[in-house]
Amino acid sequence: MWLYTVMKIIGIIPFNLAFLFRVRYLCAKNMPKEGPVIVCCNHISVMDPLFLICMFGRKIRFMGKAEAFKGKFANWFLRNSGVFPVKRGTADIEAVKTSIRILKSGGVLGIFPEGHRQVDGAERDTAKAGIAMFAAKTKATVLPVAISAKKGKVSFFKKVVVKCGEPITFEQLGFREFNNEEYQRVSEQIMDKIYSIKSEIDF
Repeated sequence: MWLYTVMKIIGIIPFNLAFLFRVRYLCAKNMPKEGPVIVCCNHISVMDPLFLICMFGRKIRFMGKAEAFKGKFANWFLRNSGVFPVKRGTADIEAVKTSIRILKSGGVLGIFPEGHRQVDGAERDTAKAGIAMFAAKTKATVLPVAISAKKGKVSFFKKVVVKCGEPITFEQLGFREFNNEEYQRVSEQIMDKIYSIKSEIDF
């Protein structure tokens, strides 16, 4: 995890992310100071995890597609940055166990609910039911976050806004049952909140 700290220093100080990408962070104080938290955010660029790392004081563990871990350097870099692999399109039990372990230990898990990058401005995709399942099994708080880029693309010297919504407690998620249909319903509810926050972003 030591690389996480290095990446945060690089993102904030030497390369000055706030200047290179003209990033504006809104409502970062909404991150709970302790306890299990699932940071849920839309995904528009490869820079999104770094934006979130720089936004919050607490360390965030992210899932990363298993294909990205191929190669010794990539595997070393990602794992030492706090990223763990997930096999997309399958029931990856090991990734599920890792996620639950992070949350039960009071940590922060970062998830992009749509499961892949979505071009800014494109129609939203279906949320993965796993978000709600993790919350249900660990009673974690969900923190919705929205990222948007001016003209729809993250690139150097273009404005990017990262806005954090109000934390949603386990009780506020309103679980009625604990089954796949309910997990999907609650996950879509979280996605609705993310895109509602995104619609409020004004450049």
